Amino acid sequence: MSLRIIYGTAGTGKSTYLFQEIQEKLKQKGQENIKVITPEQFSFTLEKKLLEFAPSSSVLSAEVITFNRMAYRILEEVGGKTKKHLTKSGRVMLLDEILLSQKNDFTFLGKTDENIDMIATQITELKKHHVSTEALREIAQNTPDVYLQKKLQDIYKIYETYTTRIQNQYIDENDNLTILAEKLEQSSQFQNCDIYLDEFVGFTLQEYHILRELLKISKTITVTVCADNLDENTNPDHDSFYANKQTVARLMKIAREENVKVEEPINLNEVSTSKEQDVISKKREI
Repeated sequence: MSLRIIYGTAGTGKSTYLFQEIQEKLKQKGQENIKVITPEQFSFTLEKKLLEFAPSSSVLSAEVITFNRMAYRILEEVGGKTKKHLTKSGRVMLLDEILLSQKNDFTFLGKTDENIDMIATQITELKKHHVSTEALREIAQNTPDVYLQKKLQDIYKIYETYTTRIQNQYIDENDNLTILAEKLEQSSQFQNCDIYLDEFVGFTLQEYHILRELLKISKTITVTVCADNLDENTNPDHDSFYANKQTVARLMKIAREENVKVEEPINLNEVSTSKEQDVISKKREI
């Protein structure tokens, strides 16, 4: 079990480095379990890239997958799909009904399309970052700004009602990743495999929990990060890579907490600089 970081600024070839390494591993006999995890919007691009690099005889030994696809697959394997999934449309319909039936309970929020969209987005963010109804209530109670406190109390009431309404019959699609983290250890699909994460700009709390579980059961996890270096001692107001460096620090902290080896990071900025110098030297020779 190990964690490795591949970093470099834009154009230094992080994805290419990753897929070249996968290509070499697929050529080795017995290398059968490689997963490339990516955000939904990049899945098609990376699937094409994998097909370009993977030997035709080994294409079934590696795959590109997203966290959401992982969740559905794991639930099918180990169980947990006993409730219906509540989609975004279903969430909006339920919120519409809550705002209409309990309109006298809210100080600021009324039944408008804008409010429904805003609350649906808020619920998504609350779930992504594991903010429970109890935590939100406590935050609302301890907020000194009266105006903000009233708004938070409205959101808390809606969030609590929404959670109570669906808990016995539906699973909010935003809870899929939380369930995935809980069920991963029971699955055989990601046991002892090489995992690569590419094209992420950061992770939600849900995703960090998944990565913690993956670190426990996988052979290796490699993460590409866009950064000039991994030094955290910089000014966040002037360092455009500061958030990415924080992500790396958090991943390393999780690895240490789980007694997982942290390998020496690979700096592609140095490789890129070396190539540029070679080109300049050749031009001078000419």
